[in-house]
Amino acid sequence: MMVASRAQQVRAAARRRAVQAQEKRRAQEKARERRCADLGVAVSVALAQRDEAVEHFELQAGQALDALMGEGFTVDEAVQWSGVEGLSTKQAQRLRKMAQEAGPAGQGAATGDGAARTEPPAAGE
Repeated sequence: MMVASRAQQVRAAARRRAVQAQEKRRAQEKARERRCADLGVAVSVALAQRDEAVEHFELQAGQALDALMGEGFTVDEAVQWSGVEGLSTKQAQRLRKMAQEAGPAGQGAATGDGAARTEPPAAGE
């Protein structure tokens, strides 16, 4: 009878080890899933902030181009005054259109108070 009891003890110990290993693995997977979810959110937030900053500065550039054209320059001349190599007439027109569509409300939103703002809006601003 001692042999059967010993065999049962061995099986029970083996089951406990297997269950403990499975629980440990599930806990590790759960922790990994939390890390991955947090990293996914971090990617999304960073790219949203980047997009907001790009939009802010493009609007600012468009407003400046629009002001240059208000001085009587053509789009090509305004691009030349900017001194930005690689800025095409088409890009300048897109930036200017963006500024015009934003209108006076867009200017206040882009600058906070109508003054030239060189920093992107703070997160959530």
